[in-house]
Amino acid sequence: MRVTICLLLLMFCINSFAQTSTYKSVSETRKKEIENNLLKASKEIKTLQCGFIQEKSSVLLVETAKSEGNMLYKSPSSLRWEYLKPTNFALILNNEDVYLKTDNGIVANSNKMFKQLGSLIISTINGESLTDSKNFYVEYFESESDKKVILVKLTPVPKRMKEIYSAIKIKIDSSDYLATEIIMEEKSGDITTIIFLNKKTNMNIPSESFSAN
Repeated sequence: MRVTICLLLLMFCINSFAQTSTYKSVSETRKKEIENNLLKASKEIKTLQCGFIQEKSSVLLVETAKSEGNMLYKSPSSLRWEYLKPTNFALILNNEDVYLKTDNGIVANSNKMFKQLGSLIISTINGESLTDSKNFYVEYFESESDKKVILVKLTPVPKRMKEIYSAIKIKIDSSDYLATEIIMEEKSGDITTIIFLNKKTNMNIPSESFSAN
């Protein structure tokens, strides 16, 4: 029995090592190339809509909390982040205004967590967070198994942000330079993963989608 357990632990360690070593750091030249491509692609995005799956694992909970919803973005800074399952509510960012839409209507919202999430999504789409040396130490990696996948690791610089997040990782598809996944690793040990699905760019999105009315 002990031998079996040891073998299982060894296999787990090997597998974990393999998973963490599937990305390699890029050269400075390649980093500049990726940054230029990201900024070029972000400038071409006038609107973006997609579905998402959000999962959060917590050190305090046994089960992973799972949510599903849709996202609407309109350049330069309008975002509708709407949860459909298990509950229905939407976070709306329109320039400097932040609203939370629930079954009871729309109310002005100052929740820092929601605002940070919305700002992170917007800055990921427009490319600001990926080149933001003021708020993040930015590292680029490429998948060794899938050359289309780029991993951007953002390590927070400001004290307040460092107290919450140890790292924010963004997976990008190099065929269109859009994010496919965001992983937010908190100091507490909690991890939030957001996977984007069925992305559509530059489709018509009514301005009412970002209205407080």
